Amino acid sequence: MKRISLRLSRHLPTVVLSLLLLSLSARQAQAKPTAEQLYQTVKKDYLALMKSPRLKKYRDQWEKVIYGFEAVANRYPRSARADDALYNAGMITLKLRKVSLAMRDADKALAFFGRLAREYPKSRYADDAQYMMGEIYRLIKKSDDDAYRSYALVPERFPRGDMAPKARRRLAELPVPRGAIPQIVSSARASVKKAPEKRSRGVAEAAVPPKEAQILGIRHWVGTDYVRVVVDLDQAVTFEKHDLSNPDRIYLSLKNTRLSADLERESIEISNGLVHGIRTGQYRPDTARVVLDLHRPQNVTVFPLQAPNRIVIDVAGENSVLEKLARIRAEAKSRTSGSPTLSEQFGMKIRKVVIDAGHGGKDPGCISRSGLMEKDVTLDIARRLRASLEDELGLEVIMTRTKDVFIPLEERPEIANREKADLFISIHVNAAENRKLRGVETWFLDLAASHRGKQVAARENRYSRKAVSDLEKILNDLLLSNKTEESTRLADTLQAALTANLQARYRNVKSLGVKGAPFMVLQGAKMPSVLVEVSFMTNPTEEKRLKNPRYRQTIAQGLFKGVSHFMKSPEYAYSK
Repeated sequence: MKRISLRLSRHLPTVVLSLLLLSLSARQAQAKPTAEQLYQTVKKDYLALMKSPRLKKYRDQWEKVIYGFEAVANRYPRSARADDALYNAGMITLKLRKVSLAMRDADKALAFFGRLAREYPKSRYADDAQYMMGEIYRLIKKSDDDAYRSYALVPERFPRGDMAPKARRRLAELPVPRGAIPQIVSSARASVKKAPEKRSRGVAEAAVPPKEAQILGIRHWVGTDYVRVVVDLDQAVTFEKHDLSNPDRIYLSLKNTRLSADLERESIEISNGLVHGIRTGQYRPDTARVVLDLHRPQNVTVFPLQAPNRIVIDVAGENSVLEKLARIRAEAKSRTSGSPTLSEQFGMKIRKVVIDAGHGGKDPGCISRSGLMEKDVTLDIARRLRASLEDELGLEVIMTRTKDVFIPLEERPEIANREKADLFISIHVNAAENRKLRGVETWFLDLAASHRGKQVAARENRYSRKAVSDLEKILNDLLLSNKTEESTRLADTLQAALTANLQARYRNVKSLGVKGAPFMVLQGAKMPSVLVEVSFMTNPTEEKRLKNPRYRQTIAQGLFKGVSHFMKSPEYAYSK
């Protein structure tokens, strides 16, 4: 099977992120297309793709269509086209998987179908989506247990759907998962043999409940104007959020979930003006509850995350997320040079640095015309930087990868968090359609203000398991990290040192400055974190230089000087 090319193209899949960012502007929002118009535009792109053997060779052409359909559902979740778009996105992703043979495409298709079945249960495609999940687990992922559980949900949740009889036949063919209740399983098989055509009877008997989930722990962080609560789970769960008054509180009901023994009747006291405390309880044998007692009605956001599985509850006070973000930016700009930041007030010292060599394994990053791969260049520079930081500054340095392996973007900042690092530096090589573009630039986590910023973020986020369009989660991390200003300062210092070190030895080195964009590799980092684009792989001169070990060493030395300058600044005086 011919492997999909990862070549650069002007058709990078930025549709989703661009559309959502446009919604922040009222003027632009007035001119946005309708759901039907956007759907038909993407459909035309899909038909063009199917008719062109040449376009089918390139992953970016497939992703342009897939992310286009996803954008319809993200931007118009209540429209009549949202469910159609999700189903199309899932089916097209499966077609891509037949060509790419990449398991991540199967996982992405699972995510699309799962979202459709979960968020649009009344859709005509909902039972088809649930059935397709079983097919993916059975045929591609080779997991009979997961396939069985997926098929079992079809007659349970969609008894009148046309896929229920097919799902029952699949259930009769598959082995019974470990832990399933024997009498329920036997009833399911009996219903298949006796009356497969009767879809309204025996439905509950045919459904095998999924493995019971467990709440492993409750974590929380408290700020002056926010509280973040994280519910750690051993697997993904279905939950509902409820708001109550007199007294004010919100609670989550987690279905098919039990509390661990040490969390029975757990009570955590909090006092910051927003939340009184957190309580847990086993409401029913199959339903656990997490309750937040509030001082008054608050702006509460709840969203699930995976790898590891958890539910995040953010209580952000009375102001909206965007208003808070604007205030933080304004305060950062108006801060006088003598006033300390939060980190400075607590006397933070820099002792441990995590260096992230961008891409790796099945993700080569950008590839030059001569075959030079970004993943190889970034790893070499990361190793050189580590040696300098360890030998000359005595720092403890952790590498997210030390060899050519694939590490999901979301796991990289988690490594830094787990290691309690003081700095996180992600190293990348740039690319652009314009081969004349050259220079170095440094990014921090923020909303992309420019078209090119959105393009760069989309390219670097391509291998993310998260939805690039999930703007609210990105904003939450921007709000709650308390590291926006420190990250900006680190970016300024690294950019200046790297540029100066390269300009001292090479001609025509251009500084492209410091900018913000929603890079997934920076999201969630609890320390100052930046992404550095050290040169352009697509520029002929810089491509030639990147092949030379001396040029890579000059880059590493420039980054080393930046870290050293940052540490020696009055705010971050270093001491062993």
